[in-house]
Amino acid sequence: MKLSIIIPVYNASAFLHNAVESVRSDPGEDWELILVNDGSKDGSGSLCDSYASADSRVRVIHQQNRGPGGARNAGLEQARGKYLFFVDSDDTIDPGSLTLLADAVEQTHADLYSFHMYSHDGEGNYSLVRTSEEFAEPFALKERPQFLFSLPTACSRIW
Repeated sequence: MKLSIIIPVYNASAFLHNAVESVRSDPGEDWELILVNDGSKDGSGSLCDSYASADSRVRVIHQQNRGPGGARNAGLEQARGKYLFFVDSDDTIDPGSLTLLADAVEQTHADLYSFHMYSHDGEGNYSLVRTSEEFAEPFALKERPQFLFSLPTACSRIW
């Protein structure tokens, strides 16, 4: 398996569908989706289970609330892919993105691949969030460890 996509889920029933369906609609098949229900109280856990029942590429972890980092870590422990991709429960990805990104990582042999993303303000306005020019060219992480603390976020990287 090439790619493990991890979505931390906490009280996300209002928008989880868009995130999950944007992943599931990707035409590639060489991926798994791990939904980590992080102690939701709004029915998100049941939604996660229904996605797993409908699609064998989707798995669910239920845990007490540990926050986004704790949910991502729980997903990491269960991930089977060669690469990791984090998507937030209120994010969506464009069709074909998974294949495009996984192929880019394979071609560059990178340990980590960073890319631009769009941010929305909840009112239909989008803005481009660019990876810093400082990190535009390939480099070894040990040469620039500050990269791990740079913007955009964990969701704009393949690990």
